[in-house]
Amino acid sequence: MTDPPGPATASSPALTTDQTLLVWSTLAARRTSFDGMVWQTPALGLAAQAFLLTLALGPGTSPLGRAVSAGLSLALSVMVIQLLLKHRQSELGDSLTLERIERALGLDASLGTLPHGSPAERSTPTERRILARATARLTPPPRRFWSMSSVRLWVAGQWLFAAVALLVVALVVSGSQVLG
Repeated sequence: MTDPPGPATASSPALTTDQTLLVWSTLAARRTSFDGMVWQTPALGLAAQAFLLTLALGPGTSPLGRAVSAGLSLALSVMVIQLLLKHRQSELGDSLTLERIERALGLDASLGTLPHGSPAERSTPTERRILARATARLTPPPRRFWSMSSVRLWVAGQWLFAAVALLVVALVVSGSQVLG
């Protein structure tokens, strides 16, 4: 196999194609793992928050129990957001590195696309038009909602959980009888 084009210095010689493919394969597996963790994090956090808020809002829970449960839910919301964004940042970093390797290997020229490129780079203009028409037919209004970033949507949802938890803490601390 021939060596892929790429920068090399005296202290770091160019990798062979086999070495580059091994690095690519390792990075692709790690990127896939990060992508899975991006979505596992909020799902597991949501289950824990449901449990904590059930305790905080339950009729038989003492004021101290409400405050502790809601406080833990608030802390968990912030931790879930941080971890989700950390996994997403790692996934994006690996995707960008994979794109560079794929360009160096000439995959964009030989395949006509970059397997780890952006959605616009993974399809031809004709394919994008076909996908846009199919998506428009299958997607209920408002279309903008369905095309927004799922990561942003999950982060916004976590902030809503944080706000509810904070409200419960505030109600308990103020001595309000709203919760019973």
